[in-house]
Parts: sequence; C-alpha cells; structure tokens
Amino acid sequence: YIFQIIFLIIIFKVFVKVFEENKKSLYFVICLILISSIVAVLSIYQEDIIFQNLHSVFDNNFGTRFPRPLISGILIFLIFYYILDFHHQLNKSLENTYVIKISIILGLLINTFFYYFIIFSILLTIIFLININKKLFSNKNFKKFLLFISILSIVAAPFIFQQIYSEPEYSIRIGLIHLDNENKYYLIGYFLKKLISLKFSSITVIAFIFFCYSNYFIKNICKRMNIFFYFIISSILSTVLFIIFSPGIISIYHFADIIMFSLILYLLIGTFIIIYD
Repeated sequence: YIFQIIFLIIIFKVFVKVFEENKKSLYFVICLILISSIVAVLSIYQEDIIFQNLHSVFDNNFGTRFPRPLISGILIFLIFYYILDFHHQLNKSLENTYVIKISIILGLLINTFFYYFIIFSILLTIIFLININKKLFSNKNFKKFLLFISILSIVAAPFIFQQIYSEPEYSIRIGLIHLDNENKYYLIGYFLKKLISLKFSSITVIAFIFFCYSNYFIKNICKRMNIFFYFIISSILSTVLFIIFSPGIISIYHFADIIMFSLILYLLIGTFIIIYD
C-alpha cells in the first residue's frame, strides 16, 4: 500500500509538471485509474483479444504486482518527472544534483527492468540532440558527463556483475536465446512487418497527427507533451538497436508492450486535453 501511494503521488506530480495545474492533473490520474479498472473488468467478461491486450498493457505499467510494475513504475515516472526539467536544466548548464538524480534512477532502473533503461537512455539522447548548442560543449559540462557515467556505473554494478559471473544454467532457466545474424534479420523483419500493419500503423498515425496538432494549437504545453511523443520514438528505436547489438534476448514482447504503452499513454494525454479544454 505504501508503494501504491508513492506511485500515485509521483504520477500526479509528473502531470502537474505537464499541465501546470493541480486540479487538471488530479482528474487525469483519476481517469487513468478508471480506464485501467474498466479495461480489467472488460478483459474478464468480454472474450476479446483487444481488451485482453489493453489490460496487459495497463497491468504491466500501472498494476500492483510487486516488484514490477510497482517498483519499476515508480522509477519510470520518477525519471519522467526529471526528464520534463531537462530543457530547463540545459539552460542552467545542468546542476550537479540533477545529474546525480538522473544517473541514480537510471542505475536502479537497469537493476529493476533493463528494457526501460535502454529506452530512457535513448530518450535522453534524443532530447539532448534536440536541445544541443555550443554552450553544452564545455569543460564544465564534460565533468558533469563524467560524474553521470561514474555514478551510473556504480549503481548499475550489481546488474553488470550478474551478467558477467552468472552460471550458464541461470541463463537457460530464464530462457535466454543467443542471437546469430540470421535470427537478428528474422526478428527485425518480423518487428518491422508488425510496425507497418494496419492496426499498429493507424495508432501511430493518430499519435503523429496529435503531435502536429499540439505543436500548432497547444503551444503552452507542447514542449512537455513532446517528451511523451519522443518516448514512443525511443521505444521503437530501442527495439531495433537491441536486436542488432545484443548477443542474446529473453523475450521481445516486453518491447512490444512498452511501445503500445507509450502510444496509449500519449493518446490518452492528448484526448484528455482536448475533452477537458
């Protein structure tokens, strides 16, 4: 119950930063809980794969299962909370406390659910490249980058040691599959086919339309909204990059689940803004 309360408070704080309004943020969090509950009930009483898939997406990201998503969810929305300040922090040349917080959360995330660690690392890179300027390439910022890498390495050390020194039987037990080039080509091809399928591409097109709409008509919060659109892009990119560079994989469905979660979350935020306003 303590973790559930913390989880809800962090989600509320995240959307206070997005909407810059307490009441609006509270209503959105209530809507998320209601939609998640309704989908859960429908998945039980309606034998429809759509409701079952939606329930899986909500339950894997907003559910009360311990430790995932109850602990990983706290870390995920906590890093969203700090990423929403990234543009502001870049203008202030990145405070040390901010760098330390981001590196610690990322380090904890790799120990909790490393799929999200990959996605948020790419998301931070995308936001950094979007906001890049000459002022960032200074000795002061280089030292902060070293601070980030150092703290991240320390916090991520348990995960790294586990991968290096774990017994071969452990890898077999958790279902690790070693990928050769043929398997990688197959997985990437399969993934891309799913991306361009009618069901998936239609949702992606709707998300892109709202991205264009928000940047033209909702300029007061579009920069903060865009973080969640870049989250969609980073979740798609991370899947392809992971397949290309990883020597093995346990299951790819986690990436697919996160991609669907990123799309649904972005569309829910967009729909809520339009209806509320």
